[in-house]
Amino acid sequence: MKKIKFLAMLLIITAIATSCKKEGPAGPAGTNGTNGTNGNANITYSAWLPFNAANWSDVINEYGKNTRQYYETVPEITQSIVDGGVVMVYFKAVGLPNPQPLPMIVYHLTSAINYSLTFRISNGLLTLVLSDLDDTNDPGVFTGDTSIVAYRYIIIPGGVLATMGAKNPKTMTYKEVCTKFNIAK
Repeated sequence: MKKIKFLAMLLIITAIATSCKKEGPAGPAGTNGTNGTNGNANITYSAWLPFNAANWSDVINEYGKNTRQYYETVPEITQSIVDGGVVMVYFKAVGLPNPQPLPMIVYHLTSAINYSLTFRISNGLLTLVLSDLDDTNDPGVFTGDTSIVAYRYIIIPGGVLATMGAKNPKTMTYKEVCTKFNIAK
């Protein structure tokens, strides 16, 4: 038993002694590297965009509801994005505490009207669709500068989604998406 304790102690001392090595002098400083990308490789996002009155359609009847459609040319929405990526659109307006993901229900500030604001994507085009949920009236349009009402889009290619694991960006809050992809809020 004493031999086993002695051998165990000797083994421990040897392990400690061989793991502690003296460090040599520091080498010369290396050259500075180039600045890398901002951490959102392949992610495309817009600034907060105002609604331009000229981009709104006339009233279009869809499925018994009158809608207005807002067309924005977005070359980054390729067929590859349509087929395998994700496009997220956010809306902000005076009175909303945080940017909201679309689709959403928008409440009229001065009358008891509920609107639906959703979006569609196709190759090179983002279409926002506004409809009056309460009746078949013309839903009107949003216009004004970005301090009043605005929208932005975030485009995530399929390859980036595959590396995200189980976390679906569509279930993340706006703040989480911005943090995850290093997007300026």
